[in-house]
Amino acid sequence: MRKHVASVPPGVERKLLRGQKACPNYSFLCCDRCRQKISMYLIGLFRIFHTLNKSNNLMIMKNSTAFRACIFLFNLNLFMLIQGLSALYARTAEIDSLEQVLANTRGEARIEILHELSRLYAHIETSKSLVFATEGVELAREYEDPLRLSDALNALAISHYYLGNISLSIAYLQESIQMLEGLWQADTANRELLFRISLLSGNVSNAYSQQGEFEKALEMLLKERRYHEKLIGHDPENIKYQQRMAICLSNLSTVYRELNKLPVAEEMLVNALMKSREINYSTGIAACLNNLGLLRIEQERYREALEIYEEALQLNMELADSIAIAGTYNNIGLIMENTEDFQQSLHYYKSSLKITERLKYAYGISNTSNNIGKIYQLMGRPDSAEVFILKGLETARKNGLLTLEMQSLTTLSSLYRSTGNFRQALDVYQDYSIVKDSLFNLERTRQIADMETKYETERIDRENLILRKDIKIHKTTQRLLFLAVFTLVLLTAMLYFLMRAKNRLLRQKTAIFEQQKQIQSMEIEKKEMERKYFEDQVFAEQEINRLQKIKLEEQNRKLAATAIQVTTKNQILESILQEIDQASKSKLHEPDECYRNIRKTVRANMNLDRDWEQFKRHFEEVHPDFFIKLTERYPNLTPGEQKICAYYRINLGTNEIAQILNVTIAAVQKSRHRLRKKLGIDSRMEMNEFMLNI
Repeated sequence: MRKHVASVPPGVERKLLRGQKACPNYSFLCCDRCRQKISMYLIGLFRIFHTLNKSNNLMIMKNSTAFRACIFLFNLNLFMLIQGLSALYARTAEIDSLEQVLANTRGEARIEILHELSRLYAHIETSKSLVFATEGVELAREYEDPLRLSDALNALAISHYYLGNISLSIAYLQESIQMLEGLWQADTANRELLFRISLLSGNVSNAYSQQGEFEKALEMLLKERRYHEKLIGHDPENIKYQQRMAICLSNLSTVYRELNKLPVAEEMLVNALMKSREINYSTGIAACLNNLGLLRIEQERYREALEIYEEALQLNMELADSIAIAGTYNNIGLIMENTEDFQQSLHYYKSSLKITERLKYAYGISNTSNNIGKIYQLMGRPDSAEVFILKGLETARKNGLLTLEMQSLTTLSSLYRSTGNFRQALDVYQDYSIVKDSLFNLERTRQIADMETKYETERIDRENLILRKDIKIHKTTQRLLFLAVFTLVLLTAMLYFLMRAKNRLLRQKTAIFEQQKQIQSMEIEKKEMERKYFEDQVFAEQEINRLQKIKLEEQNRKLAATAIQVTTKNQILESILQEIDQASKSKLHEPDECYRNIRKTVRANMNLDRDWEQFKRHFEEVHPDFFIKLTERYPNLTPGEQKICAYYRINLGTNEIAQILNVTIAAVQKSRHRLRKKLGIDSRMEMNEFMLNI
């Protein structure tokens, strides 16, 4: 699977790019293709309004899908053009201002201006960025300013990176790191120095990744993450530290993906995206989205990947990052290729190539040219395929991009085999083997890259004069485009009357929405009243239950009092009998007959049933249907056994029952034993517990 990965060394915010859907030249308006497209957009907009004016039924048109589409396209194109012109004006004005200041500045003060100009041109005209960066390094070395020299080396590394001189870029970055580490060792409390070192470490990792040395890239990224963790530990609220940590995590996910550790890569990438969204860091979000899109492509989740790139496109447009947009074009082309939509794939690949050629971005030119050749091969057009593959191969060889050179040789060999040119295919494969073997000799590769860099630098110097002339042409183009913006503003006024109708409809919808909202509010109040009513009902039932419980307890107290009265009466009568017995023993035998009569009368009174009847009446008031249920379930019970059951029902003990019945405790126990057998009560269950269930 082919992908376009670009990383940006320090000084310029790193944007891991993949691609987008809109031409990035709208941000700079510096090529004929952009100017032609803008002219076409203007003509199209005039045609839209001409059609609207000729319409006999404007209200029908306003409700049609076509009309809404026209309005949407108009707004979209107007937005893109104004955005591009705004970015163009701001960027060009800043560059012009700095170039004027540079022309009037001498000595050490030029270093910072040269560094800033190199940064601004890095994404627009890389070759010109290299010129400013080289002069900045020379001045910084002359004045022996380590911090400024570090920044100048960083800018120079950026320029060489975009020109494909990766080995030279790494050398400059490492020189800058060594310089800053020496300063930091002398002042370990200086967090700004540590932050600069962390940025440079991340950029060295990017360069190693570009060369395919992912183990070294991982080592540098882990080092960068440790620096950021230390910085955040000292200052957790520093937004700059948090932004760089998000970028570091995104880069780590890229390296882990290249090392085929996809679960770790996805987890790292999700964390980076979440952190970037939390701090509203557009650059970090764009980088994470681009990496996530690649991951989804590898997972063959193409629809999700396309949606991700659409979001990334908007962010990169806002950031005016042409290289990022070129990369996104390349990867959208890859999605279309994998879904076998070769026409669309070719369109996106060619859009990416135009941007990288304008920027002279060697890696992008080689990678995208090879991709275009592959598409032409799949479409059965070998001649066109050979042209683009050879172009990618030449660019890779010229800039020492061995990985891309191998990729182009592989594609070219496949093309020759498919057309039956086996001799040429064999020759190309032999070249591939030579390049593959050369990867094991990194020192030799770097020497070759340095030689090519010197050649490229000389060529760039020759082109600088031509570039200055191009700048004058661009300024003229700006004036014309500002006139076009003024025309578009006038056209916008024509939309005013149409928008009024739309606003009126919107107000009506808002009124309906408010009514629905009031109805919902009334329904909520109704539910709240029902809930309160239900709570009141529950409370009333609880109160009723409580009062019934109090009444039941009161009646139980009455029953207990009745039982106690009976017990007390029997005790008194028993004591009378005892006294009579004592009197009988102490007197003569003549009154014996009298004593016997008294004893007989007292015992007769003790056995009267009226106490039981009174007790039973109170008992049935408290426990209605108890005797009925007892008789229905156990019809063989005697009245005496029913009495015992009733006493157990009110939780009286054996002693109390014996006193009420005026019998011994043993007699009550014996009656209870017989009763348990009749009722079939389990030995583990108490009598009173059993009676409560009747």
